[in-house]
Amino acid sequence: KGGAGNYVKMVHNGIEYGDMQLIGEGFLLLSNTTTAAGQSRSPSDCADVFASWNEGPLQSFLVEITAGILAKRDADGAPLVDKVLDVCGSKGTGKWTVQEFAEHGVPGGTVAAALEARYLSAVPGQRAALAKADAGETPDARVPLDAASLEGALLCAKICSYAQGLALIRTTSAEKGWAAALPEVLDCWRGGCIIRAGLLTVFRDACLALGANGDESDAACLTLETKYYGTSLTLWRGGGGASSPD
Repeated sequence: KGGAGNYVKMVHNGIEYGDMQLIGEGFLLLSNTTTAAGQSRSPSDCADVFASWNEGPLQSFLVEITAGILAKRDADGAPLVDKVLDVCGSKGTGKWTVQEFAEHGVPGGTVAAALEARYLSAVPGQRAALAKADAGETPDARVPLDAASLEGALLCAKICSYAQGLALIRTTSAEKGWAAALPEVLDCWRGGCIIRAGLLTVFRDACLALGANGDESDAACLTLETKYYGTSLTLWRGGGGASSPD
């Protein structure tokens, strides 16, 4: 009803902002740490990690194309990602989503942090000047990070990101009488969009299992408890996990 369709699309884009930021930070952590054996990871190695993640709970369009992008080589054979300027713009939907979170009193930390990161990326000159002025000591050798631990942390962060977006849709829908059903929204996204992911099916099933009395927070908890509780949450908190052959 009303502007529900446009609103859902806006929130979709906000979740997309957060999703891409989480993936970017995942790549940053992988490329600045080592395997358990002390080996550093090249963009190609990181591509293999993302490709393996796409075979599990993190399966999604964005994770899939990240693996492809990291494996891409430039004409001279060097990793293309190393030649891409670390500057990102925005079209406005992320900002609008953050404004709506604030307007309706709904927590939206993931999207807000992603939007701020884009704004920071847009001032490379200031960042470069501050980096030169940094008189801090050079960090010691890179520390090891198990890819499986990072996979679990990324999964939990994505679940929270989806829950935040769905909370905004539910809250605004109730205020405006749109009757936007969360399972139907999730089905729409599953059908084909940039944030399409296997996780959406798990989320939709959780919403359906909860019925009319449940909300996205309940669905997030149920998703964690029924599928990943005891593993991903521990990894998210930095509790370590099984060794990964990455």
